[in-house]
Amino acid sequence: MAAQSSHSFDYNTWLRWIVSRPWIMLLIILLLTIAAGYRLPSIKINASSYAISVKDIPEFAAYENFLEEFGGAEYIQVVAKGDNIFEPETFARVSRMADKLAKIPGVQTVISLPGAKRDMDLLDEWTPAQFEEKIEPVDLFVRNIISKDKKTTTITLILNDIRGGEEELVRAIQEAVDSEKGDMTVYEIGMPLISQAVLSVIKRDFMILPPAAFVVMILTLIVLFKSVRILIGPLACITISIIWAFGAMAWTGAPVAALTLVVPIFLMAVGTAYCLHVAAEYQNTIKTAKTPQEAAIACLEQVRLPTALAVFTTLIGLSSLMLNRTEAVREFAFPACVGMLSQLVLILLLFPAILAMTPLPKKQAKAKKEDLLDRLLSKIAILNLDHSKKALIVIGVIVGASLLGFFLLKVDADVTKYLGKDAPVTKHFHDVYQDMAGCFPINVIAKGNRSECFRSLDKLHRLSELQRYLESVDGVDKTISTADYLKLINYSVNGYRKQDYTLPETQADLENLYNLYRMLLGGADTQKFVSDDFSSANILMMTHISSTHEWLETQKRIEAYCQEHFGEDFSVSITSMAVIVAHSNEIVTVSLIEGLLIIICVVLGIMLVALLSPKAGLVTLLPNCFPLVILFGVIGWFSVELSMNTAMVASIAIGLALDDTIHYMVRYSRELRHGLDRRKALETAIRSVGRPIIFTSITITMGFLILLFSGYKPTATFGALMAVTMMSALVGDLIILPSMMLKVDLVTLLDLLRVKLGIAPEKGIPLFAGLSKSQVRLLLSAGAIRNYPKGHILMEPGKGRDSLYAVISGEAALYHTIPSQDDSLVGARIRLAALKPGDVIGEMGGASSWHGKTATLMATTYVELLEINPGVVKRIQWLSPPTAYKFMLNLVEVLAQRLEATTQRLAGEGYRDSVTGLINPASFERALEKEIHRVRRYGSQLALGVVEIQNLIDISTRFGLHTGDRVLAHVSRVLGKRIREFDTLCRLDEQHFGMLLVRAGEEGGQAIVRRLSSLLNKDLDKDLPRLDVAVGFVVFSGEEEVTAGQLLSRAHKALESGKAPEAVLQRLVV
Repeated sequence: MAAQSSHSFDYNTWLRWIVSRPWIMLLIILLLTIAAGYRLPSIKINASSYAISVKDIPEFAAYENFLEEFGGAEYIQVVAKGDNIFEPETFARVSRMADKLAKIPGVQTVISLPGAKRDMDLLDEWTPAQFEEKIEPVDLFVRNIISKDKKTTTITLILNDIRGGEEELVRAIQEAVDSEKGDMTVYEIGMPLISQAVLSVIKRDFMILPPAAFVVMILTLIVLFKSVRILIGPLACITISIIWAFGAMAWTGAPVAALTLVVPIFLMAVGTAYCLHVAAEYQNTIKTAKTPQEAAIACLEQVRLPTALAVFTTLIGLSSLMLNRTEAVREFAFPACVGMLSQLVLILLLFPAILAMTPLPKKQAKAKKEDLLDRLLSKIAILNLDHSKKALIVIGVIVGASLLGFFLLKVDADVTKYLGKDAPVTKHFHDVYQDMAGCFPINVIAKGNRSECFRSLDKLHRLSELQRYLESVDGVDKTISTADYLKLINYSVNGYRKQDYTLPETQADLENLYNLYRMLLGGADTQKFVSDDFSSANILMMTHISSTHEWLETQKRIEAYCQEHFGEDFSVSITSMAVIVAHSNEIVTVSLIEGLLIIICVVLGIMLVALLSPKAGLVTLLPNCFPLVILFGVIGWFSVELSMNTAMVASIAIGLALDDTIHYMVRYSRELRHGLDRRKALETAIRSVGRPIIFTSITITMGFLILLFSGYKPTATFGALMAVTMMSALVGDLIILPSMMLKVDLVTLLDLLRVKLGIAPEKGIPLFAGLSKSQVRLLLSAGAIRNYPKGHILMEPGKGRDSLYAVISGEAALYHTIPSQDDSLVGARIRLAALKPGDVIGEMGGASSWHGKTATLMATTYVELLEINPGVVKRIQWLSPPTAYKFMLNLVEVLAQRLEATTQRLAGEGYRDSVTGLINPASFERALEKEIHRVRRYGSQLALGVVEIQNLIDISTRFGLHTGDRVLAHVSRVLGKRIREFDTLCRLDEQHFGMLLVRAGEEGGQAIVRRLSSLLNKDLDKDLPRLDVAVGFVVFSGEEEVTAGQLLSRAHKALESGKAPEAVLQRLVV
């Protein structure tokens, strides 16, 4: 508790300092913003496929091993089209183009039709037409470097590791192509080209979409708020947070990736959500604030808790992405987290400074008429209050339909669809495999069980069989292996006879071919298809498979077939960057969804701690699961790719949805604690926070809808899904959440105690003194509220329960009964104490806070007690020893205070009753014993009377113990005036008085009886009811042996036997 108070005090101190010196805070923020923005021009953009791959998976390690063993595996195809590629001028252009491309840094090898001619025609004697004739039977070249109709050729560039240099490489290739293409149609295609196309779109979108979204959101806010003045703070916080976020990226060298494009709009969205709640609260505070500083302080005191809680719950989702295995996801999460923290800092520091500098309206606006939004909120409140069952049924049907969409979900990503069907790179991708092989290379690695495995003719035949199978697989356009090159060499050395385009017939011929192979192509080129020790062979598959889902299915099918048909010859594995991307997408997507479940659990834990109520935590979370169900339902029903891009929507959306939920919950809780009226609290909460919730949802939706204009389809899809999710969250916050809160009792025992006591329990109940709220809540887990009608006996001597009770409302009284010597009579009953709200009584483990074993506790009015079970308190000793220790210390302190009070009363008040000032029964009996001895010795008489106020208990019950005390004091004053100085008057118990009349007989007693009733009612206060009085007297003359107790019993018998049904009894019984 102390720690909490100190933190609160610290911020309040800072807040007052900020609003008193706003210019200083503005200067500090300005300097930080300049520092952050200084490096923005140096920020880098990364669209490489490596950024979306997971590095710590076996597929990536296998790809790295492949690169080391077989060399470069990234390909770019330069596709040239003409009327006839073998036309001399066209052939020469292609040749010059290939030569220029070979000189570009980063290009390892160039495979082209002119290059093949040079390798086959060492003396350069063939014309293009002759070369065309020579290669007619060579299947290796078909759809590889020349189309079947001879109108298209491909120059294939095998690249070195070009990570980070794609842009320069693509630019150099384009320059080389443009310089030689002439009248040919030429284009380039391949993964690096696709990456660069994505990069250019990202750059364009990055320059256009965030500013456009910013303008749209500003215009939306102006339309909704109808005020520019109130938007200065939100716009400043949003703008500066974006600068800080990307400034952090620039200073740390983190690049902008495709996903990072969403960050500015995301920060605008969440910033708008947080700031709108601040602005809405500010509009409420200016109605009563006298100065701008006072308005700023009052506003921030109300919103800082829900805002901080909303920021931290959103950060949970984002920070989980920081641990993601994919670089692109981490590149998104880093600026997003920095931006979120920046917004919290700016809301707590910059926003109050701006508000403190903003003059209050000169004239308070008149009460505005109910507008369309007010009427909508009223209807929403009515829907929740009176038709919630119907609303939840409709929502349940929608949820059911969405859940069916879950069965249609498919993890997939297709890079060729990212730029739209009209994008040049997309058209080129689909054009190239019409005549040539597709541009996505996949490497099938056949690994033998020994070195020299693929120097065996038998294994080469098996490798050719594998190729034939692979070419039958859907999406595979061409396969190339060392066997194809050996066939070409065999065809060449045998005079280009068509029948010799095959593998040699003997092992010896194969050895000769391998030697020629290395001689003609060189070791570097042969290494691309066979390892140095001939233990492994590489089959290059050129495909047009672009879907990651199809790739994974194709990989499974190929590996299963190879295991069944080639398992005895060699093992087969598949690798390429496309394979890594496919596996990475599946792993990351699944991990994001699994992480979402973890996020939900963590958020639930935070809400449980923050709201200190399991029910409140669940009720807060369930409506926020609704937009997630709708999100994945829409993805399933509309066949949207479930990829890392779409899965990230859920992680982000839950944080955004929780913001409005938290603000609603905080307001609802405050309203509920004022009057414990759920319906009124719901209606008030919807009317007060419903407007900013709707404004926030509309503004965020409009901002994300701007992403629909992105040329990068994943970004556009992200925006659409975020818009759907935000509108679903609006339904969850305004319909599902309020309806559920009506069904579930969220008022905690602590809330009830606070309302009924009027103050915090730790201040109103001694047992809880000095405890924090969380400790009080923990102890209340051992408690329950009990209700009892007036007159109910709560505790009896010897029948008390081992529990402690604290009075919450009403009154109770504690009585001590003096046993009568006559078993037929009820002994005298003395009231020990009147218990009021906050007082504690009961027993716990033998420790009694009042006389639990000898006293009677009775409800004198309708009473509510807090019962604390000591067994649960003992268990709390294990859960929270400091809490149990403080509780027991408080119990000991209560006992000590009661003991001290009793001691002081005995010492300070002597033998006097605290209400009437009369002597107590023990003193009265001693006085009676003395008088009995005197009568026996000297032979006189004494009269002993017992006066009963018959309706005193009823008066105390109806009008309270205080009124009963006034009656007792009145009776004691009247009786005291009517007896002699040497007579003795005593209060025997709650409604009986004893009178000892020395040297008095029947005549003295009769005189008092005759006047007693009228005297007692004569000077009675007007607000007190009439008293019903009965009197019993006995006279003792000393003839027999009798004790004081026995004489008192006779007086009580006389009283009982002399009672009559009349309203006022005045009968003397001797």
